[in-house]
Amino acid sequence: MDSASVPLDVSERPVVARITPLQQRLLNVLAALVSLVWLAALRFTLTPKSDDFKQYWQAVMNFRHTGNPYVDVPGSTAPLKGFFYPPLFTYLVQPIGLVDQLLGQVLWYVFNCLAVLGLVALCMYLSRSHSAHRYWGVVLLGVCIAPPTRITLQLGQISILIALAVIGGFALTRRHAWLSGLLLAIASLIRIYPAMLGFYYLLNRSDRRVVWYSIGSGVLLLIGSALIYGVEPYMSFIQFALGSNGYPYTAEHNISFAGFFWRLLEESRFAIPVMQAPQLARILVGISSLLVVGMCLWCSRATASDQQRQLQFGIWLCGMMLISTSNGYYTLVLLLLPLLSVVRYLETTNDRVVRNTTILATLLVCVPPGWSANLPEVSLFVHVGLGQLLLTPSLHGLCLYFWLLTHVLHQVRYKAPGEEIASSLTRHPPAFTHRPH
Repeated sequence: MDSASVPLDVSERPVVARITPLQQRLLNVLAALVSLVWLAALRFTLTPKSDDFKQYWQAVMNFRHTGNPYVDVPGSTAPLKGFFYPPLFTYLVQPIGLVDQLLGQVLWYVFNCLAVLGLVALCMYLSRSHSAHRYWGVVLLGVCIAPPTRITLQLGQISILIALAVIGGFALTRRHAWLSGLLLAIASLIRIYPAMLGFYYLLNRSDRRVVWYSIGSGVLLLIGSALIYGVEPYMSFIQFALGSNGYPYTAEHNISFAGFFWRLLEESRFAIPVMQAPQLARILVGISSLLVVGMCLWCSRATASDQQRQLQFGIWLCGMMLISTSNGYYTLVLLLLPLLSVVRYLETTNDRVVRNTTILATLLVCVPPGWSANLPEVSLFVHVGLGQLLLTPSLHGLCLYFWLLTHVLHQVRYKAPGEEIASSLTRHPPAFTHRPH
């Protein structure tokens, strides 16, 4: 085994300053309060002009007046643009049409904030990370101020809700496969890319029921909604999706192989390419996607523990985001579960490579799109030619996370004999070591 990755021996632990239980509680409470203040302050940065919620609200209003989300209300001064969601999404969010746009935006923001709290709690529960549970307030604060979360909340995006559906479905796989399948079906019918996770479930014998429940739920949802609301909205969506060239695939918020290579090798209004080679761009996208899929399949062999299943799922999450042709920066909120899974691994080993790579990858992921906007010379450099290699640091961070999870999975699979015992003792010390003061 690599000398950089060895189990922690209790007798060899470095002596560090430990905080008392009271200090720990105070730290968590203080961090939680700062999180709430941050979320409250962020609410005042909302603006209807640059907000995705206005598209949701307008689609609902179109549906209420015309019966079709993609047909504008006669005489409307705000025609629907940039709404790339299927009719099912509109059907699910119909209540937002009961209030005006400004009030609806605030209520949607509050709903998203509650979803953040739910996502953090869910990921902490699944990861079983002792550090995350011990410093839950710090974890909450870190998630709230992370740029992917902040941008999602400010834009009114649905990435947090999709993350809740995807990760919640994973949590319910063993006990409530039907509900897991339903959540996967809803997420896939709203945003197509979660459908890729069906291959993860299909490759795990004990989880295959999720795929069949998902297919069945999806068919029922489509047929049921078509019977209730008609087929016309779906036909309009297909025509809208096929005939629209409005999605900014080459914008720097697209954190995917497609966005990267298309910016680098095709003419666009967002960057100056190295050369005009659209066919080469598509070939490189295809090759890199095949490599990612191949690695996902290779990592999907039989597992022996819940920790390995979680690492596998994290690998598929990263692969899904890399392959999706329209993976927005805000989707990176899905990395919370993989991050806590790696933290759990680090609690039982002294793996310096994993620790340092985790820090670097997380820092890169937290560099938002438009980071160079206030630096004119730097902005010009990173938008021209090979300078684009520095345009989206978060893509490099996502690639690092993909490698990191495959590495940790390999380490966990081939632990030395007795390491499981050492890991168990590290996470759950014997009762006699806790002496009253």
